Amino acid sequence: AVATDDIKCGTYLAYEEPAISFLWSEQLLTHCTYCFTPVTSLIPCFTCCLVVFCSPDCRTKAWSSFHQYECKAMEAMTSMYQNIFVAYRAISQKPLRYFLDNQSKFTKYDHHRAAGCYDYEYEAD
Repeated sequence: AVATDDIKCGTYLAYEEPAISFLWSEQLLTHCTYCFTPVTSLIPCFTCCLVVFCSPDCRTKAWSSFHQYECKAMEAMTSMYQNIFVAYRAISQKPLRYFLDNQSKFTKYDHHRAAGCYDYEYEAD
């Protein structure tokens, strides 16, 4: 596409809500787990010592949306299994209805990323 008008520097051309969001493990104790703001006064989780929040409100929002499911597994998810953290967060941040409503979008990109490293086929539902 080609712009038909001049576009000022700093103009937003598109905005998209992320499907998931998360902090890398090295930022879990320096940034709010819910809003990602750098924290100076730490508000801890009530049950684990691996995440912090910037406010009681963020702690409550995180607990009601995803942290209640992640809390007991945080140690494993921040160790050598960190690569599964993204998948776990994706499932815990969105309700089942989101995945059902967007199934066609996911199916479009459902391909094996190893590009033929494994010799098997996926079963169709």
